[in-house]
Amino acid sequence: MEPTGTPIFLQLWHCGRASHSDFHNGELPVSASAVKLNGDQIHTPLGKKEYETPRPLTVDDIKATVSDYHTAAENAKKAGFSGIEVHSANGYLINQFLDSKTNLRTDDYGGSLDNRYRFLKEVMASVLEIWPAERVGIRLSPNGVFNDMGSPDFRETFLYTIKQLNKLDLGYVH
Repeated sequence: MEPTGTPIFLQLWHCGRASHSDFHNGELPVSASAVKLNGDQIHTPLGKKEYETPRPLTVDDIKATVSDYHTAAENAKKAGFSGIEVHSANGYLINQFLDSKTNLRTDDYGGSLDNRYRFLKEVMASVLEIWPAERVGIRLSPNGVFNDMGSPDFRETFLYTIKQLNKLDLGYVH
């Protein structure tokens, strides 16, 4: 996968609420909470449509999604990639858990900074079972508004998040 010596990293991500049931056999998109993405329409296989109110992931769904990231990390390694980047930005699923605007949960995955970080923490632990830390990067968008994101507490959220991620000694932050 590195014929010229240049490493190639595969980005792992999940759209979360930034999707539509047309992509999921009629099933609603999922998110941290039932908070609809407000904004432009989404392009689906059946044309442009309004975003839908997502279904909040259950704890079992969260565990299954963490397992999906693990499988994706394994598949990236088997395919010969040099490493992976966990996409936690731009209003996609992990960002939806981190951001207080989209995470209204009252369980172990919502409320406090530590709880909102928990999903990302579990995803990172899972992929780090497959890849050494120096071959794992992460993408963040601390003050991003794309996909109807942006919480007033973004500074606290992302300072906390980056302090936690620094403990992992990752290859890079994007």
